[in-house]
Amino acid sequence: MPKQPLMTLKVSFDISQIRDRINWDFVQVDPATGQAGAPDRNWRNNIQFLPGQKFRIDIEADNVYDKPCQAITVVDCCLITRPQITVCGPGKTPTYAPPSPFVEAHGKHRGALVAIPGDKFRPQDPLSAGAPGRKRFLIWDGELEVGQVQSHWDLSFYVTLRLERQPGVFDYRVFYFDPESEVGNGMDPP
Repeated sequence: MPKQPLMTLKVSFDISQIRDRINWDFVQVDPATGQAGAPDRNWRNNIQFLPGQKFRIDIEADNVYDKPCQAITVVDCCLITRPQITVCGPGKTPTYAPPSPFVEAHGKHRGALVAIPGDKFRPQDPLSAGAPGRKRFLIWDGELEVGQVQSHWDLSFYVTLRLERQPGVFDYRVFYFDPESEVGNGMDPP
């Protein structure tokens, strides 16, 4: 099987937005620059994984409202998956996909919850005094690997942030999204 390109799950939001849902894109990383490329609008509501694919997570936090923010830190980040049924019918035992499309280094499937500690995210640029309109980027340098099983999963992404509005004054926010996801070409049944 050919090696798959490195991908980025890029999530973005404004730190002062009222809603908790976030925007996201699943994009290929440009090997020359290491930066996330342009999103493929054909898969806007679905994450289309390929077997053997690896991806990282980038968080882009905007501050377009006139709200000061000294620092942003990730408390935790979780991907939660729920496998879909793959076989059912009269006289058949229902069969489900593995708990997660993601595998550990030795190929064993992970459980339904992948938790990434907040201290694994690093700022891409210095998070000095937070002027309105300034973007902050928090990057996870680790990678998740997609296994070889082709199927469908419900996927939820949650991130908890700690916002330091003034020295020693903190707000906590939880942002999320939950698209469908699949491993494979989207055409062949599991």
